Amino acid sequence: MKCESTDLEIETIVNRIKNEDMDLQPDFQRGEIWTLQKKQKLIDSILRGWKIPPIHVIHNNQSIDEVLDGQQRLAAIRDFYDNIICVSWKITNPCALPA
Repeated sequence: MKCESTDLEIETIVNRIKNEDMDLQPDFQRGEIWTLQKKQKLIDSILRGWKIPPIHVIHNNQSIDEVLDGQQRLAAIRDFYDNIICVSWKITNPCALPA
């Protein structure tokens, strides 16, 4: 087994999910379980430039990456990119008061 580390742009990751080149739910994966709040906190962390844990995939013999670890994070990124979830000012700046 060969292990590689790559840095992909978020747009590339989302496109690979949409094109089904990356499988978020192979047979061994559970379904999506993160709450909206947890997804928003992850997106907030990414927007702040904070490090998030790596995503682990395995390249199968059909040339599809199956997600071993990181399904919930990838689903949150996909949903944010597709405007399914958004991040409010309360998360990005919890000390700020509304105008």
